[in-house]
Amino acid sequence: MKHLLLLIIILPNLVIAQFDFYGPAPFGDILNTSYTSSWTPNSLSTIENKKYVVILDAATQSNIVSINATNIEQIEYTSITNITGANATYGSTLRGIFQIVDENIHFEN
Repeated sequence: MKHLLLLIIILPNLVIAQFDFYGPAPFGDILNTSYTSSWTPNSLSTIENKKYVVILDAATQSNIVSINATNIEQIEYTSITNITGANATYGSTLRGIFQIVDENIHFEN
């Protein structure tokens, strides 16, 4: 009986509880926000652990490898304007940037 009374007292407070998230906007909205940047790609002579890179085609440097917007298990070959052009969003930019991480990083500690 004590447990039932405790449940009756606590349950209304759990249902009414609200969460306050502080930020400029919900994360999904931020990903859909326009993003523009002027950027000239530079080749890397070496790739280091934890370095952020954009993978471009060598011939024209006008196409990138990015993660598919609807299926994160797929990569796709898209125009560089998806990360720098007028239709770029924070989401498309993030999907086109990769971080190089050494798979043996846990052995360095």
